[in-house]
Amino acid sequence: MPNRTTIAAVPAKNIGPLLKQFCEEPQLYLQYDISISQIAKLIGTNRSYLSKHFASEGITYNAYINGLRIQHFINLYHETVATQQSVTALQLARQSGFRSYSTFSAAFKQAKGMTVTEWMRDHAK
Repeated sequence: MPNRTTIAAVPAKNIGPLLKQFCEEPQLYLQYDISISQIAKLIGTNRSYLSKHFASEGITYNAYINGLRIQHFINLYHETVATQQSVTALQLARQSGFRSYSTFSAAFKQAKGMTVTEWMRDHAK
């Protein structure tokens, strides 16, 4: 685990690789209750420093986590279509770390500019 005092002194540009290593690769975003404080602790920094990193990237923590979850949903959707499995958007949203379908639906529409139903219809091929 990274050393907290070292990370705080490291330029914000190094937070990205740490997020990839400690959040994205182990898919921590699939835990619906993962908090910014938990992720900050995992990468060896604090909530405030991590929030500043996200702000410098022009996003929020929620947008970061939801973006990872939406990409996971899309990957799952393509896998289910390719294997001709029958699943619902709700099932895939839950498997992608969303506790609430309404939260997922709103985040999806904001990220993709269309509803989940529209997107699925366009990508069902």
